[in-house]
Amino acid sequence: MPKGAKIDDDIGGNRVLDDETSDKMNGPGINGKKLMKFIKRYENVQSEIDDIMSNAQEACTPHREDQAEIVKEAAEAGFSKKEFKTILRKRRLEQKLEQVADSLDADQRETYEQFLHALGALDGTPLGQAAAGKHPEAAGAALN
Repeated sequence: MPKGAKIDDDIGGNRVLDDETSDKMNGPGINGKKLMKFIKRYENVQSEIDDIMSNAQEACTPHREDQAEIVKEAAEAGFSKKEFKTILRKRRLEQKLEQVADSLDADQRETYEQFLHALGALDGTPLGQAAAGKHPEAAGAALN
């Protein structure tokens, strides 16, 4: 935004450039009105995303309540809440890692595994053991 540009609030609370500021943006090589059209289009799409996210949060509420009840039941059965939730987070992260790795094609997967091996990240993991089995020269490093 140009130095000294003014921003006004519209009735919906969205911040927009006023006409005076938009006209000032018509400097060398800048078409302020055209730029504003892109900005407004983007903001409209963001508004739609915000609405979708709000609706999704509302739809998730009963499921979140079910999860809380399961955690409560686990605690009543003698399992520590903190450790229980830590295991859940760990498993979820592991699933995400698997999904990311599974999204790679064969060449990308090989390079990915080479990177991890070079960083020592595969040591002691099932993936590291599988990679070590395929690459005998890496077997000693993966087992250490």
